[in-house]
Amino acid sequence: MKHHYISYCVGIILLWMCAACSQVTINEQVAQSPYAGLTFKYVWGEDVPDEQKNMLLIMNRVQYTQHYIETLGADGLPVVAEQPLTAWVWGARNGEADGGSTTDEGSGQEEGDNTEGGQTPENPGDAETGEESQDGLFVDGVYQVKAGEYIFCTLSALQEGVEIPGLTDFEASTAVSYNELKFSLPDRDIKTLKELKQEDGTYLQWVDLNPGYPYVENLNPVYYEVKKNVTINSGTTLELSFSPQRLTQHFVIPFQLTVEEGVTITRAIAEISGVVKECNLSNGTFSLDADGKNTGRIVFLPQLVSNDGNVWKFEGSFDVFGLVPGISDTYSVGPGILQLVIYAEAEGKTKIFRTSKNLYKELSEVSLVNYVEELDKYQVDLHEVRLQTNFKFSITREQVTSDTEDGVLNWDENDIEGEL
Repeated sequence: MKHHYISYCVGIILLWMCAACSQVTINEQVAQSPYAGLTFKYVWGEDVPDEQKNMLLIMNRVQYTQHYIETLGADGLPVVAEQPLTAWVWGARNGEADGGSTTDEGSGQEEGDNTEGGQTPENPGDAETGEESQDGLFVDGVYQVKAGEYIFCTLSALQEGVEIPGLTDFEASTAVSYNELKFSLPDRDIKTLKELKQEDGTYLQWVDLNPGYPYVENLNPVYYEVKKNVTINSGTTLELSFSPQRLTQHFVIPFQLTVEEGVTITRAIAEISGVVKECNLSNGTFSLDADGKNTGRIVFLPQLVSNDGNVWKFEGSFDVFGLVPGISDTYSVGPGILQLVIYAEAEGKTKIFRTSKNLYKELSEVSLVNYVEELDKYQVDLHEVRLQTNFKFSITREQVTSDTEDGVLNWDENDIEGEL
């Protein structure tokens, strides 16, 4: 009996030693090839201007969380920015930046992540090697990352007036979750908006007819794509191909002016409220409140499309993450209010004409967004929108040359009731 017991113990020890040796072998193999290689390719549509083809690429390893961020050109190769493009300060690359806080404050669990409180457990396969400095760098045109399952999000390089709060911390540590990242349009001082800046450096005085809603920056189009559940194996190189699509909505609002001979239109300025101020980076969704809370306003410059005799046709266009109407067409303030200002000149005099219109009907009749029930949020449903407002106005020479002061006037559709 004793002999059998000794044999049993020896067997257990041998099994344990074999398992240990196997584990050492596996870890040695991982340590010898800790990285996977990535190359990037962008396939562009015809509507994307060359100057907008610089893209951010945000890489999130799901398990044993790792974050990488790079700026790539249209060719998929790295772009070195001489100056920060936005309020997001371009921090040091991984390995050079501070590790950041790992407290629960501001942290969130990654999609599919098995970490707790945003913290990352030690990965037994992430053995330190002499090549660790290559992590998150291009080596001979191949980007080096730790192997694993990834989420990739590529988006247009951040423009003036657009921020992604927490992006620097996200890059430096795992304390900020990928799912927490959002596009954000911070409030702007109306006196600093480029649309109101004149050649002499001063800003046009703007009459605020819709107080309570902050001004935000008028956007250039934002292009965007997300790839999920992408597995990258150690010691291999994977080419990732992206075909970014427009994330923002592009609106066109036409209107027409009939002027008497001798009257010239010198400038048109417009404002629209109901602009979505935040948009989730992970899925392009945003929240909507019935009363338009947390929306903003933009100022944009309608352009002259044609001038056929005494008929002047204009189109105003702008890009937003979303545009929402108010709760009724009876309100003169709130979201979905369009303001239009026309500068007319005759006989050496200039007169300013103003109008405002609640676009509840026009916005409600178009399928602008759809509701995502499982997320309790909304997504853009239509990316190209042309709103027919039936704005047709007439301006006479007498209205321009009269001695009345500029002011505010509500114009009716298809007619002008007087001058300002």
